[in-house]
Amino acid sequence: MAIAAVVESRTFTRDLESVRENILPGVVNAAIDGQPVLQIFAGRGANDRWNEQGPKGMGKRTLAGGESIVIKVRLGKNDTAKALAGAYDTYDLTPQSNVVHGRYSWKQYGAGISIDEHLVDTMGGGLAIFDAVEEEVADGVNALADTVATHMYANGGFANNVNQLGSLISANDAIGGLSGATYVNWNSRGFSARGTAAGSITFTPSTTSFAAAGLSNWKTAYDNASEGGTMTPNVLLTTYDLKQGYEAKIQSQERYSPIGKTDARHLFLNFGLAPVVPDPKCPTGHTYFINTETLYAVFLAGADFNSTPFQQPDRQRVRISKVFATCELIIRDRKSNNKLIGQTA
Repeated sequence: MAIAAVVESRTFTRDLESVRENILPGVVNAAIDGQPVLQIFAGRGANDRWNEQGPKGMGKRTLAGGESIVIKVRLGKNDTAKALAGAYDTYDLTPQSNVVHGRYSWKQYGAGISIDEHLVDTMGGGLAIFDAVEEEVADGVNALADTVATHMYANGGFANNVNQLGSLISANDAIGGLSGATYVNWNSRGFSARGTAAGSITFTPSTTSFAAAGLSNWKTAYDNASEGGTMTPNVLLTTYDLKQGYEAKIQSQERYSPIGKTDARHLFLNFGLAPVVPDPKCPTGHTYFINTETLYAVFLAGADFNSTPFQQPDRQRVRISKVFATCELIIRDRKSNNKLIGQTA
């Protein structure tokens, strides 16, 4: 016999809702802390872990709404600027078209949480069900965070998934509706010299061995993403192998920064002033030089790893909640972000 489709009809007890509302923030923070890339781009973990250095949660923005995410990008230079011959010299009022619009689509993520009502009965209800609910909520939130973090590195080319870092930090291709082949400044520079034609930009260093040339390669990639002043990468994401290779090269002059003021046991190695964050999800041989002022995640207000109240279907003794996130990883200045690929330890 076919089972009728589940139809949710009524919100369940206040005890269960109180448990959900009290445990969700802590569960979300723990899930984000467990994903290095989300510590940076989801923001809450970064706010706690980098107090005076690093991203400070800048990798996250929130929008109240909108059919899509629209950004303004400056891809040229206003050529009316000139030295005036005197007070009566004329200004050049030629219209400029250097600022263009980029557009990104929202990406929706969700996970289901179900509680067996028989389990609630046997635990006596009330706060006695705290442990059971916490485990189920944590399972759903962690799965959701893991999926989003995975897609930030490798989205499989699927339009429903968030943008991946490798596509955002690239050259001679299109992102946000803007083409790097058309706009010279809409390209990351990789390992190539400034001014290299978009089609010739490479992200693989000439010597890929970190032991032989890793420090020099990182310096080149970092400098290629630096636009002067404070416009420099403020966090590096890389693999554990490459982080260890970097650590081995500078043992005599190591620079570490604490994750938080109250815990000096966990330290991040710095490259310049940027924390070097190893991530097991980072693709082999990759290092990303990220400026979180120009590459960040945008979340829809109210859809930031939130959950719905528990409800009971008409024909099942279970209680159901849904965890959800609506977001996108975007970039508004490719040349201030960079990456290296093909590196070996």
